Amino acid sequence: MPIEMRDGACAVYAYCRWADDFADESPSSEIALERLAWWRCALHDCFEGQASHPVFVALQVACEKHNLERAPFDDLLDAFGHDQHVARYDNWSQLMAYCAKSANPVGRIVLRLGGASESPMQLALSDQVCTGLQLANHWQDVRRDFLNRNRVYLPADAHEIADFDQRLASTCRVGHAPDRAFLEAYRSLLKTLVERTRPM
Repeated sequence: MPIEMRDGACAVYAYCRWADDFADESPSSEIALERLAWWRCALHDCFEGQASHPVFVALQVACEKHNLERAPFDDLLDAFGHDQHVARYDNWSQLMAYCAKSANPVGRIVLRLGGASESPMQLALSDQVCTGLQLANHWQDVRRDFLNRNRVYLPADAHEIADFDQRLASTCRVGHAPDRAFLEAYRSLLKTLVERTRPM
């Protein structure tokens, strides 16, 4: 990474890491939402020049140096909050709307850190890459997301597998596929989703 980006990237990463951990590692959704609300207040203080938490002291310097905007940081918090309420996705469009807030803001922040072009085409390409990376992460973490957080990012309209949640749960818990018919259908589903994601 170019040296002029490093401090800013570290500050942005620290912000994201704390927020992500509040969302995923808190003992309950209620506590996660409380922590995220506190983080949002600290974010707003940062953009008003009143940072006090060490992460935001560093982020405030990056914001001033790189002219970062608050909206992408708020969008990320919206996505982390969304995870506390929504654990299943009915269709691809819902998943894309989630990625628009959970992934795409990071690319837009990085473009600004790097002083890159922010033309409509550049922003669209950045969004596409970030969404693709987010989806790839979901496809590789199906078991962990289900067991650790009871979340399934596989859109329901992408398959016609009967009793999907129950059969996925059984497979995830034992760590292999006792249901051979489900294994074949699941592999087909993942192949379809990977093929849809790859062009991004």
